[in-house]
Amino acid sequence: MTQNTNPERITRFYQEPIVLMMLAILGASFIMGIVILTSAIRTADGVVVDNFYKDGRSHYMRLEEDIRANELNLNALARSQDQQILLQLTGDLEELPDQLWLKFISRTNQRFDYFVTLDRQEGNLYQGQLTQELTHPQWLVQLQPKDEDNEGFLWRLHAEIFWPLVSPMVLRPAIWN
Repeated sequence: MTQNTNPERITRFYQEPIVLMMLAILGASFIMGIVILTSAIRTADGVVVDNFYKDGRSHYMRLEEDIRANELNLNALARSQDQQILLQLTGDLEELPDQLWLKFISRTNQRFDYFVTLDRQEGNLYQGQLTQELTHPQWLVQLQPKDEDNEGFLWRLHAEIFWPLVSPMVLRPAIWN
């Protein structure tokens, strides 16, 4: 009679380290999926500009504003002094608008976007007041005529700035030749 000196060891699945590791990875993936889904539902999409999807020609319309500003040779130079924004608009406009919108656009969240209405002073000078502190150091800036009667904007200028301004901000059309 022979005796088995190496009996087969029987283990249950939950006692195997490889099985426990796979279950841990599966559980962590499930938990992270729920966290990401919850975050996506609670957070609004703030990267899309409001009038970007107004109609099917949105790309054409947005580009048309930049082309128009380029055709008019528009540029602007803005400075901040305390909470005041001083802007000088130059170009070939026949008639200067009475008011301009200066938009500080956050790259990541629309909740942080900020608008300043600039009123025309004398000549081509505009002035506006910041009513709150800008919270982020980096901003995309757009300048457009404020026109409630017109559905779209006639032109727009762009800049990318770091706040607070240490040098004047130069706004130009976003046309790459």
